[in-house]
Amino acid sequence: MARREVTLARRETNGGIRRWDPFAEMERLHREMDRWFDRLFPFSPLTRWSSDIEVGFEPAVDIYETNEELVVFATLPGVEMKDIHVEATPDTLILRGERKPLISDENVTVHYRSAWGGHGTFEARYDLPVEINPNKVKATLRNGILEVRLPKVESAKAKAVKVQVE
Repeated sequence: MARREVTLARRETNGGIRRWDPFAEMERLHREMDRWFDRLFPFSPLTRWSSDIEVGFEPAVDIYETNEELVVFATLPGVEMKDIHVEATPDTLILRGERKPLISDENVTVHYRSAWGGHGTFEARYDLPVEINPNKVKATLRNGILEVRLPKVESAKAKAVKVQVE
């Protein structure tokens, strides 16, 4: 199963400062290097730095923020709706699913495979930059693109305050 964890810069609503964790940063860089080696050398017999991450399908994900919500787009070509699971908490989004092989014959030799051509189960966890309302999250799948809309809680929405100039 391809697993991925992403932590986005989280804004503290109380004005606090989040501590920088150098070990978490090193682990993130380690996972990123593994991902690049997988893409550059998909058929290489070279051993990987980490044995707990398997080569498989990993969706490309973009996360956007508006004043009202976070919007997530995940590229899931060939993945059916029944094979996608979306979970949300106030500060986390988890995407799980499975991309089945395009060819089910076991006696197939792969001569070329693009970056999105893999198959298998995947799981990606995203630590969100603002607090969202998990009860109002909506997800749709159209033409291989999963769109997840995560409405922000009121305290996380940007508010303009007029300041009197003296």
